[in-house]
Amino acid sequence: MKTLVELKQRLEGHPDIRFDASDKQLTIYAADENGFDISVIEDNFEATVYFGGWHQHFDTTEEAIQCVGFGLSDECRIKVHRRGAKPYRWTLEYRDGDDWKFDGFTSQVFYPFWRAKSVTYLQNHFISDD
Repeated sequence: MKTLVELKQRLEGHPDIRFDASDKQLTIYAADENGFDISVIEDNFEATVYFGGWHQHFDTTEEAIQCVGFGLSDECRIKVHRRGAKPYRWTLEYRDGDDWKFDGFTSQVFYPFWRAKSVTYLQNHFISDD
Protein backbone atom coordinates (compact mmCIF):
# COMPACT_ATOMS: atom_id res chain seq x y z
CA MET A 1 0.00 0.00 0.00
CA LYS A 2 1.04 3.57 -0.60
CA THR A 3 -1.47 5.36 1.59
CA LEU A 4 1.03 7.27 3.73
CA VAL A 5 3.09 8.46 0.76
CA GLU A 6 -0.04 9.69 -1.03
CA LEU A 7 -1.42 11.42 2.07
CA LYS A 8 1.88 13.14 2.83
CA GLN A 9 2.07 14.49 -0.73
CA ARG A 10 -1.47 15.85 -0.52
CA LEU A 11 -0.97 17.40 2.93
CA GLU A 12 2.28 19.16 2.01
CA GLY A 13 0.18 21.48 -0.19
CA HIS A 14 -1.82 22.65 2.86
CA PRO A 15 0.37 24.67 5.25
CA ASP A 16 -2.59 25.18 7.62
CA ILE A 17 -2.68 21.45 8.40
CA ARG A 18 -0.05 20.27 10.91
CA PHE A 19 1.06 16.65 10.63
CA ASP A 20 3.90 14.25 11.42
CA ALA A 21 4.79 11.24 9.30
CA SER A 22 7.00 8.17 9.63
CA ASP A 23 7.31 5.00 7.55
CA LYS A 24 4.33 3.34 9.25
CA GLN A 25 2.19 6.17 10.66
CA LEU A 26 0.91 9.64 9.80
CA THR A 27 -0.85 11.88 12.32
CA ILE A 28 -2.81 15.01 11.43
CA TYR A 29 -3.32 17.30 14.42
CA ALA A 30 -6.61 18.99 15.24
CA ALA A 31 -6.58 22.74 14.65
CA ASP A 32 -8.03 23.40 18.12
CA GLU A 33 -9.56 21.69 21.17
CA ASN A 34 -12.90 21.30 19.36
CA GLY A 35 -11.39 19.02 16.71
CA PHE A 36 -9.86 15.56 16.75
CA ASP A 37 -6.52 14.16 15.63
CA ILE A 38 -6.51 11.80 12.65
CA SER A 39 -3.95 9.00 12.49
CA VAL A 40 -3.26 6.48 9.76
CA ILE A 41 -1.26 3.34 10.50
CA GLU A 42 -0.23 1.29 7.50
CA ASP A 43 1.16 -2.21 7.11
CA ASN A 44 1.63 -4.33 3.98
CA PHE A 45 -2.01 -5.33 3.75
CA GLU A 46 -4.19 -2.54 5.13
CA ALA A 47 -4.41 0.99 6.47
CA THR A 48 -6.21 1.76 9.71
CA VAL A 49 -7.65 5.27 10.06
CA TYR A 50 -8.22 6.66 13.57
CA PHE A 51 -10.42 9.63 14.47
CA GLY A 52 -9.47 9.93 18.12
CA GLY A 53 -10.53 6.55 19.54
CA TRP A 54 -12.79 5.57 16.62
CA HIS A 55 -11.08 3.51 13.92
CA GLN A 56 -11.74 1.66 10.68
CA HIS A 57 -9.60 -0.75 8.62
CA PHE A 58 -9.26 -0.27 4.84
CA ASP A 59 -7.91 -2.61 2.16
CA THR A 60 -7.31 0.09 -0.45
CA THR A 61 -5.41 3.37 -0.47
CA GLU A 62 -8.35 5.16 -2.11
CA GLU A 63 -10.81 4.23 0.63
CA ALA A 64 -8.40 5.22 3.41
CA ILE A 65 -7.68 8.60 1.79
CA GLN A 66 -11.41 9.27 1.30
CA CYS A 67 -11.97 8.52 4.98
CA VAL A 68 -9.20 10.95 6.00
CA GLY A 69 -10.72 13.64 3.77
CA PHE A 70 -14.10 13.02 5.39
CA GLY A 71 -12.52 13.41 8.85
CA LEU A 72 -10.94 16.72 7.84
CA SER A 73 -14.30 18.08 6.68
CA ASP A 74 -17.14 19.68 8.60
CA GLU A 75 -19.42 16.90 7.32
CA CYS A 76 -18.05 14.57 9.99
CA ARG A 77 -18.01 14.64 13.78
CA ILE A 78 -17.09 12.33 16.63
CA LYS A 79 -19.39 11.96 19.63
CA VAL A 80 -17.18 11.13 22.62
CA HIS A 81 -18.80 9.36 25.57
CA ARG A 82 -17.01 9.60 28.93
CA ARG A 83 -17.40 8.21 32.40
CA GLY A 84 -15.67 10.67 34.66
CA ALA A 85 -12.70 11.93 32.66
CA LYS A 86 -12.23 8.59 30.82
CA PRO A 87 -13.44 8.37 27.20
CA TYR A 88 -14.85 4.92 26.45
CA ARG A 89 -16.96 5.18 23.28
CA TRP A 90 -16.46 7.12 20.04
CA THR A 91 -19.39 7.42 17.63
CA LEU A 92 -18.85 8.57 14.05
CA GLU A 93 -21.65 10.78 12.72
CA TYR A 94 -22.18 12.42 9.35
CA ARG A 95 -24.18 15.47 8.33
CA ASP A 96 -27.44 14.87 6.47
CA GLY A 97 -28.90 18.29 5.74
CA ASP A 98 -29.52 19.86 9.14
CA ASP A 99 -29.38 16.50 10.95
CA TRP A 100 -26.56 14.24 12.14
CA LYS A 101 -26.77 10.51 11.39
CA PHE A 102 -25.09 7.55 13.09
CA ASP A 103 -22.37 5.83 11.04
CA GLY A 104 -20.61 3.52 13.50
CA PHE A 105 -18.79 3.37 16.81
CA THR A 106 -15.76 1.98 18.59
CA SER A 107 -15.96 1.21 22.29
CA GLN A 108 -13.82 -0.07 25.12
CA VAL A 109 -15.05 -3.11 26.99
CA PHE A 110 -13.82 -2.02 30.42
CA TYR A 111 -14.45 1.49 31.73
CA PRO A 112 -15.47 3.09 35.04
CA PHE A 113 -19.25 2.71 34.52
CA TRP A 114 -19.96 4.04 38.02
CA ARG A 115 -18.61 7.51 37.25
CA ALA A 116 -20.68 10.43 35.94
CA LYS A 117 -21.60 10.20 32.27
CA SER A 118 -20.87 13.02 29.80
CA VAL A 119 -20.89 13.49 26.03
CA THR A 120 -18.89 15.93 23.89
CA TYR A 121 -18.70 16.45 20.14
CA LEU A 122 -15.47 16.97 18.21
CA GLN A 123 -15.37 18.26 14.65
CA ASN A 124 -12.66 19.40 12.24
CA HIS A 125 -13.14 22.26 9.80
CA PHE A 126 -10.16 21.99 7.45
CA ILE A 127 -12.48 21.29 4.49
CA SER A 128 -15.85 23.01 4.27
CA ASP A 129 -18.72 23.18 1.79
CA ASP A 130 -19.17 26.89 2.57
